[in-house]
Amino acid sequence: MDQPWKMLVYISADNTLYDDALVSLRQLTDASSLNNVDIVVQLDGPSPGQGSRYRCVGGKKQLVWEADKNYVNINRAQRLKDFLSLEEAAGKLPTAMPHVSTATPEGSTATPPERQRIALILWGHGAGLDHLYFYKNPLPKDSLSPNVPNPNLYVTNIELGTILEKYSAGVVRKGILENYSKDEILENYSKKCSREKILEKYSKEDLLKKYSEEEILEKYSKEDLLKNYPKAVDFKIDLLGFDSCLMAMTEICHEVAGSVSLVVASDEVVPDQSWPYDTILGDLSKFPGMDANTLSAAIISRFRERYTQKGSKTRVSLSSMNLSKSSDLVKAMTELVNALDAATKWDADVKAKSMIFRARDASRTPDEVTYIDFGVFCKELSQSFSQEHVEEPERNKNYAAVSNQAKNALDVLVSSPYILYHRDAGEDGSIDPYGLAIYFPQTLDIITSLIDDAVKQEVVPKVMPRDDVKTPGTPHKTPGTPHKGDGPQITGYEILWGDYLKLKFNQDTRWANLVCQLLGGNADLMSRTIADLMSRTIEVAQPAERSVA
Repeated sequence: MDQPWKMLVYISADNTLYDDALVSLRQLTDASSLNNVDIVVQLDGPSPGQGSRYRCVGGKKQLVWEADKNYVNINRAQRLKDFLSLEEAAGKLPTAMPHVSTATPEGSTATPPERQRIALILWGHGAGLDHLYFYKNPLPKDSLSPNVPNPNLYVTNIELGTILEKYSAGVVRKGILENYSKDEILENYSKKCSREKILEKYSKEDLLKKYSEEEILEKYSKEDLLKNYPKAVDFKIDLLGFDSCLMAMTEICHEVAGSVSLVVASDEVVPDQSWPYDTILGDLSKFPGMDANTLSAAIISRFRERYTQKGSKTRVSLSSMNLSKSSDLVKAMTELVNALDAATKWDADVKAKSMIFRARDASRTPDEVTYIDFGVFCKELSQSFSQEHVEEPERNKNYAAVSNQAKNALDVLVSSPYILYHRDAGEDGSIDPYGLAIYFPQTLDIITSLIDDAVKQEVVPKVMPRDDVKTPGTPHKTPGTPHKGDGPQITGYEILWGDYLKLKFNQDTRWANLVCQLLGGNADLMSRTIADLMSRTIEVAQPAERSVA
C-alpha cells in the first residue's frame, strides 16, 4: 500500500509577495483535484491580523480557520508553531507504532492507521542566516508606541530548529499516548524524578490529578522520550522545502537535522513566482508512492524546467540535502577545521591564510558574497594545499592534512551523499556549484562598525528590521499593503555574530571560531545578539521583512 503524503504549506505573504502567494494558492488548489495528497495551506495576508487556513480538496479550498483580531499581535515564530501544533493534533498518526495492529477486527470495516509522509513547505522571503537591516532613513523614535508588539519579526534559524523539534517530539508523544496506559506513563515519570533527583511532593494518585498524561510527557525532550519509552518510534518531517531565497545553507540544514530527513532549498535567489506546484503535484498524482528522495528530485527538475524554458530563462538553482548524513558531515568538517587551525599556527609568512582566502574568493555564490559554495571551497582547499611545499616538514605535514581533510569533506558532500541532487540553469558562471552554501565573509570589520554605530544611536532603529522594504527597487503591485515602492531603502544588512555562534553547526565544528580567528574582530561587539539589540531598542523596533527561518 502506498504511503499517503500530507503537504503543509505556510505562506508568509504579508509583504510584497502577496500577489505571487495567491498564484501558489491557486496552483495548490487546482492540483488537489488530481491527487489524494492531503494539502493544508496557511496564508498570512497583507492586512493587519489577516490569516486564513485552507484544506485543498477536489479542486476547491475549504476554509478551516480564520484569524481573529488578536492575530496581529502574534509573531511569525508563534504563528508557525501554532500551525504545526494544530495540524499535528488534527492529523492521522504520521508514524506507525510497533504494537498497533494492521489487521482489522473480525466484522469491522475500519481502515487501519496509515503512516503519512509529511512535506512542510515554508514559503516567503528568505535571506539565509539571521540579519539586521540598515536603512537610509530610520523611523523617528516616536513612530511606534512602546506598547506596540513586534509581530512580524522573522523566524530565526534557532527558532526554526526549536519549532520543528517540538513538532517532531509532539508526534512521538502522540504515538506514546496510543501505546502506553496512564499508569505506565506515571510510573515512568516517577522513575525519572527519582533518577534525576527531582523532588516531587505528590503521590502517584496526586500526580495523576495534577498532571495529564500529555503534561507529563511534555516534561521529556524527544531524545528522552525515545530513551525511556521502548515502544516509541522517532518521527522526522520527511521533506522540508524552503520556497525562499538563499536558504540552502549548511548551518541551517544542521540546525533542523534532528527533526527533518531531507531539505530542498536554493543557494540563490528564488523567483517571486516560486515553485511550480501545478507540475510538482501533477507528478505526485501520477506516482503517489514516491518517497522523499524521489519527490525532491521531481521538485528540483520541475523548478528548473519552469525557469529555463526558451524565451523566459531565469537564473535558478535548487538542491536537496540528505540530513541522515549530518553526523558524517559534522565529523568531516570538524577534522577540516582542526587541520586548518593547525596550518595557520605555523604561518609566519601567511601562506596558509592566503590559500584559505583564495579558496574562499574562488567559491563565492552569485547572489550573496558572504555565502560560499561549500563543495567548491573544499575542492579549492584540497588542490591549493596539495600543491604548496615549504622547507619545514611540520608545515608540509599540516598542508597535506588540510588537503586530505578537505577532500574527505567533499567526498561526504557528494559521494556519501549529503547533497542528493542539484540542478541550476547551467549558465557559464565563475564556479560550477554544488548547491550548498556556508558562511565565510571577507571581513568582520563592517559588522562590528555598523553594530557599534547602531548601539550608540540616540534615535534607533538605524539597525533594526522594519516592514517597509527588503530589496531596493522591489516593485509593488497590491495597493493598500505596507510595502510602497517609494518607501525607505535598505542601505545594507549584516549578520550578528553572537547569534551565528550559537548555531549547532558552529557549536559542533568550531567553524565560526576559526573564521573569527582568521578575520579578527572586536570580541565585545561580535558577541552581541539580536536579542541584545532588541532589548535596547524595543520601543522602536520594527517588523522584519524576512518571513521564514
